[in-house]
Amino acid sequence: MFGNQGNQQLLEQQTAYNKKVTYDMFMITMEWLEKCIEIGGYYPDWEQRKQIRNNLTIERQDIYGNLGIAEDSFSTQLLLFQSVAKTKSPAIREEIKKEFYKWVSATGIDANNIPRRAEKLKHFLYEINEVLEGRGDKVRQDANNEKPTLSSDSPEYMQQLLSLFSNAHNASRGEIEAENSLRGKTDRDIKVGGSFKGGDEQGENAYNRITNSIAGQHNNFQFFPQQEQRPKEWDLR
Repeated sequence: MFGNQGNQQLLEQQTAYNKKVTYDMFMITMEWLEKCIEIGGYYPDWEQRKQIRNNLTIERQDIYGNLGIAEDSFSTQLLLFQSVAKTKSPAIREEIKKEFYKWVSATGIDANNIPRRAEKLKHFLYEINEVLEGRGDKVRQDANNEKPTLSSDSPEYMQQLLSLFSNAHNASRGEIEAENSLRGKTDRDIKVGGSFKGGDEQGENAYNRITNSIAGQHNNFQFFPQQEQRPKEWDLR
């Protein structure tokens, strides 16, 4: 009897851990997305629109003034989020998806106010939703077929490698710390939500309008430059 109780507690702790780690990775992904929007200068009032007030996890300085580096970092974080989320239960992903829609609603981003030069933003939003649907295959396929853009013996390549290692290490360290902090807790003890003040239904409607505007185009989008292909130019300024 004691053994069964112990197994149940372990299962509940694992569920709590899965929920917390997935939500934490989602929040880091949204933080990177907000940083891309900020650096891109897409909305003059972004300081009022943005939902994550303190950038606690983004320490890189080379992204400022370089939107390409920021977007590459976002895509890498999205790939890490996909790796975590794809193994988690649909119930966990569904709960977080409502938060994603609340973020869309709270920021006021819609199909009619995304600048033409910010076309990438539509695809970023689409793929986040795909990850929360248990897919996210596009960002993974693009990562697997990524075309090397730097020489392996260049300082820039080493910096990129160190950055990728740091992101993966921080994610792993965060998972270990989360697991240790959840002993004796269940998924009911893990709060998902409250960060974004928008409405999930309004946000979902806005999201659908955004993705309808790129219907049939997402497969041609590239999160990373691809081998055997000429990278598509998305900066339409």
